[in-house]
Amino acid sequence: MKGSLVSRDSRHHTIQRAGVAGGRAIIKGLVASLSAALALLASPGASGIVQGHAQDNFFLFASPALGATYLVGESISVDWACNPEIFIECSSSPSGDALSFSLPGTYTFTLTGSLGDGVISETIPFVVTYGVCRLDDASKAVVTGKTVTVKLALCDANGNNVSAAGTAVTANSVVNLSSRETLALGSANNNANFKFDSKLGSGGGYAFTFNTTGLAPGNYQLGFLAANDIVQHLAFVMVVAAPPLPVTGPVTTYAGSIIGGLPRLS
Repeated sequence: MKGSLVSRDSRHHTIQRAGVAGGRAIIKGLVASLSAALALLASPGASGIVQGHAQDNFFLFASPALGATYLVGESISVDWACNPEIFIECSSSPSGDALSFSLPGTYTFTLTGSLGDGVISETIPFVVTYGVCRLDDASKAVVTGKTVTVKLALCDANGNNVSAAGTAVTANSVVNLSSRETLALGSANNNANFKFDSKLGSGGGYAFTFNTTGLAPGNYQLGFLAANDIVQHLAFVMVVAAPPLPVTGPVTTYAGSIIGGLPRLS
């Protein structure tokens, strides 16, 4: 295996062994620098490397990345490499130049290398989550003791509304950002569920009635989860003190009647 060149087809991302002459020609067309990839592969513990047995570096996962988070509908470029000193050829699953997912969840990406008399595979997980688009004015403060309705929609990577009545959204925490104290939800909604409203936004949205009774002025973080989405989402609410009552002084009264706008004393 020593002295052989390795090329990565920029469209199919399949590693192939190549002769010196052919390898030089193919290398010129690589999307990513092969030398950089091999340098990473030769560095134990380098970022993006999934190490195999006996301290051998088998695969480089560049994208999707180990433990990374992507949005629903996002085009995730596929970029990887494998060690030419170990494998005859390698392939990925799912295959292709880009990945995209219409639902949130935890997904996996697998690289498999052929040894001639067997294969070695490594799998990494990554997460796909909803984006959140606020449908209310998040900069508008609410007076403590009042209720405020938090309105939002679930969105994809392009900002499209993907909210649906069948996709539950549930509040699970309230945090005072000043003290970091976790508080009771204090919502008028049943079971802490956001209510789906088909009239919100373009295609529907969710509403949550947030009760600020007993909350000190400050900024609060409302945490919530959407169905099948493991990522904690956040909405922020600003609570301010009630304005002071107008100051009134003593009232002067006069006996008699008003003539010409002036009092006439009796």
